[in-house]
Amino acid sequence: MKLQHNNIKELLKASLNEIQNDLAVTNCQLVNVITGIVSNAIVYVHNGYISHVEYDNLDEKINAKTIIDANGKYLIPGFIDSHVHIESSMMTPRNFAKAVINCGTTTVVTDPHEIANVYGKDGVKYMHDSATGLPMRQLIDIPSCVPSVPGLEYAGANFDATDIIELSNLK
Repeated sequence: MKLQHNNIKELLKASLNEIQNDLAVTNCQLVNVITGIVSNAIVYVHNGYISHVEYDNLDEKINAKTIIDANGKYLIPGFIDSHVHIESSMMTPRNFAKAVINCGTTTVVTDPHEIANVYGKDGVKYMHDSATGLPMRQLIDIPSCVPSVPGLEYAGANFDATDIIELSNLK
């Protein structure tokens, strides 16, 4: 997955207020999860990306097509779950997204080794393809051990280097 803006020059112009942003969220309490500092801010968005955050000039003219007044509510980055097994939740990737987005999780890194142990490469491909077009990022790992303990268990698949290479080329 490539997380890159389609037109970086346009995003830079929006960040410098040279062109109009799509959205401005005003009067929000922006939480910096690194420092723990909470600041009154205006957050500007252009083409789905935060173009810039204004802390000082909160009374200047807002340069955005849509303005949302947060009425002093808190604004925080989306949560990232760095290790999850979606198939263990007994949900499809789409239903999993519906369940966790409301709790603030916007990105997961999922290891589909359970479905790979049962259904092989097709299971991993299903998880990959089912994550497309969701309102959250689901980054799919390639299971490193299928079966979990080679020689001691017999699952539905055995991954070798060829399988890993094939799965790494999914787009």
